Amino acid sequence: PRDPRLTEIFYQALDPKGPEDVRKAALYYGFGLGTDKTRNVLRALFHVYMAPPFDDTTNRNMRSRILWSVRDHEDDKHYLSTLFAEALREHAKLSDVALQQADSAYKQLTGEDPPNADEYSSRGVYLVIFGDESASTVPASKQSVSQRLGESPHFLAKKHLEEKGEVNVMVLVRGPAGLKWLIDNLQTEPKLPIYYAGLLTPELIEKVNNLQEFKKYLPEEPPGKN
Repeated sequence: PRDPRLTEIFYQALDPKGPEDVRKAALYYGFGLGTDKTRNVLRALFHVYMAPPFDDTTNRNMRSRILWSVRDHEDDKHYLSTLFAEALREHAKLSDVALQQADSAYKQLTGEDPPNADEYSSRGVYLVIFGDESASTVPASKQSVSQRLGESPHFLAKKHLEEKGEVNVMVLVRGPAGLKWLIDNLQTEPKLPIYYAGLLTPELIEKVNNLQEFKKYLPEEPPGKN
């Protein structure tokens, strides 16, 4: 058995207000798969999961590792899922990106949608990029995609890009409900390849070419939200 004093050191190092590298080390060396976790430790892991920044590199890996660390422990998974459910009940206090993270964690832990998912089904703007294999020009793609998608309250905007005879389409939809609607549509026959599907964020707009015109669709986040 591990010295409880060492466990306490790892536990204190999980402080979400502390240095990010220290949190990562504590998670990696202290609370991986197969380690015993008290409820205090599980609450600490929850707070680490919900702590910014919400980037797509190291922090996404850290969040994946937290969920992986309870993979084989049903009691731990259940308790951790109740913490995310509690956060989701107060979804108005969460930023769009924190809300998306909590929603995703609950689904991974339980295999189900959160009980109150309908309450925030229109929160956030999501970007989906897919290939239109039925068209080789932008005008043809505009026609085929419009026919395929039809009219929907989920739809916000779309953009077609052609390069070397291949057309890719960027579509903005409103909320998780819009994301599900669009993915379900694209996965019906004839299926279209999906290259990206995720929350539209200021960081994503800065990083990816051809997204600047979508900046106007970003919701204004009140200060103080996590």
